[in-house]
Amino acid sequence: MTNALRFLLGLLIGACVTVAVFAARGLRVTPVFDLRRAPEPDEPDEPDLVDVPDEVRALAERLLGATEQYGAPELRAQLSEARATLFAGPSIGFDVPAGTALAVPGDANFPVVGVYRALDDRTFEVYLGVLGGHLSTLSVSEARDWTEAQQEEWFEGGRGVHELPGWPDPASLELFIETPQGLRPLS
Repeated sequence: MTNALRFLLGLLIGACVTVAVFAARGLRVTPVFDLRRAPEPDEPDEPDLVDVPDEVRALAERLLGATEQYGAPELRAQLSEARATLFAGPSIGFDVPAGTALAVPGDANFPVVGVYRALDDRTFEVYLGVLGGHLSTLSVSEARDWTEAQQEEWFEGGRGVHELPGWPDPASLELFIETPQGLRPLS
């Protein structure tokens, strides 16, 4: 099996387990689309919005508060007005009201990344996505310091970020900034 297939299989397994965990905890998972029926032409295709959970807001504030560059002031203003769409993953989407000031760059991951340890002392990254100048997502992924062998073992074992017990404590994050030379610690 190729690495790409292993990766896709790991993502699929992770998504299935995450949905099961959310369901067991009584949390609502908003699907991207429903294969059982097509929406009516006049039916709005809008996700259910909820208040941004406090732990998510605190994580986003920690990342955005680390710099005044890269559109951070605009993204903080957007966060203060945002609502959330729950996704499986762990990842959560943001819905920002129209008319808010746009961040530049408009389509990118915010360059401040939080790294923490979980699941047998493995490293994971927390990062924000920006789309169209608006705060888009807060996500957790395997950290980029994993070796190829560690990644293969992880995915071949059916492991994934779905195993994480919840959002990390913002105080536990070690903050880094992306540079042309890779991640650099923020002091």
